[in-house]
Amino acid sequence: MRRRSSWLDNIVFVRLISITLGFFLWVMVNLNVSDQATSTGIGVTTSILHNVPVQVVTSANMVAVGVRPQTVNVSLSGNILDVAAVRAEALDVHVVANALHVGPGVHQVPVIVQNAPTSAVNYAPTTSFVAVDVQQKVRQTFYPKLQITGTPLIGMKAGTAKFVPPSVVVSGPDVLVHKVERVVARLNLTGASNSILRSVTVTPVGANGHMITG
Repeated sequence: MRRRSSWLDNIVFVRLISITLGFFLWVMVNLNVSDQATSTGIGVTTSILHNVPVQVVTSANMVAVGVRPQTVNVSLSGNILDVAAVRAEALDVHVVANALHVGPGVHQVPVIVQNAPTSAVNYAPTTSFVAVDVQQKVRQTFYPKLQITGTPLIGMKAGTAKFVPPSVVVSGPDVLVHKVERVVARLNLTGASNSILRSVTVTPVGANGHMITG
């Protein structure tokens, strides 16, 4: 008996159907990938800048004597290349605590990111507020005392020193300025044989003789 012919027996037709189905499946898969890239943001990344120092901004008559925490992390999000460029210029990114409108005491103040290298990246401090200890800035005038070290050449001796200007002003938080007992300058005369005109560094010193910083 002669078997009835069928399209499925035609090798060329079967191959054509296989190729068509394969192409249709490829189109559907790529459409799904394209939709996913748009919705999930392929090419977008997030990164963290760790331990960016906090800079406190105060009014002219106030001064910050402490901030906690002293550093914060900054989250970066955006295009992979833009984020990488920001990380390469991380030293330009500043975190600023705005204490311009607060009085003496410890305050919780907001922080913002400044000096961002590009607006194409989103910047978000992982800490929104920091605690800032703000105090009144005071000024006090002192007449420096000279401390001479070293010995001039034989036959020479140290004369009377004259400071120009004759006084200095120490400014800072009142809790520190009020600890200053005197201001001293040191001058090394080793091998000196003539009059000396020299710039010297003055140092505020407390009652115990230790330098007062800040």
